[in-house]
Amino acid sequence: STLFPYTTLFRSSYPDFVGDPDKEPGKFQQWLDKLRIRPWNSNLHPSFRIDLISAKELFVAKDYNHLLGLPGFSDELLTNHFKLYEGYVKNANKLRAKPKEARQFEWEYDGMRLHELYFDAMNRAPKQSTKVVKAITKQFGSYDKWLTDFKKVGKTRGPGWVILYQDKDKLYNCWIAEHATGHLTGATPLLVMDCWEHAYITDYGIDRDKYMDAFFKVIDWGVVDSRM
Repeated sequence: STLFPYTTLFRSSYPDFVGDPDKEPGKFQQWLDKLRIRPWNSNLHPSFRIDLISAKELFVAKDYNHLLGLPGFSDELLTNHFKLYEGYVKNANKLRAKPKEARQFEWEYDGMRLHELYFDAMNRAPKQSTKVVKAITKQFGSYDKWLTDFKKVGKTRGPGWVILYQDKDKLYNCWIAEHATGHLTGATPLLVMDCWEHAYITDYGIDRDKYMDAFFKVIDWGVVDSRM
């Protein structure tokens, strides 16, 4: 049987569907009909959906082609990066129903979500911050002091990510090794920077400093503010 975890992922009290939608189309259709009358769309992450025809895919790759032409990032680099992100989505779908592969699923899932947080906050015409920079200045003394610390974390050896986390009224710059190690449980990721070599090596070689400078020129702080 196939379990579609509606309760877990969509925070609904409605029971999960257990069965094979292809062999039990009537039963599955009844389940979908009941979902349609519930206000469930407001709970969905943009990359979550239920395919009402076959329900074969749960995670759907977002289209980031609007970022092509981004200053400081060649189309070659971005196109290859989008393909890598789509690979995480594909693998997360393959592994989500395999309990024995839970650890690998978590790795693929984190890779998928982190890329979305990263790309979502990039823009060719970025907006300025109102809330986050104000909070940064209050805690770190100045934006420049925070930026120095954030980039210092970004120089950590090895593949990973830098995340500006918010926990209540406190902010933290954290290094995430690969995709999964170092997250602050319960904290909110505000700004996410990819520090895997594939994020910059095409354009900047191994010069991560120049990549970070380019990244900060295209951050859409309006999106970052919205996460606060």
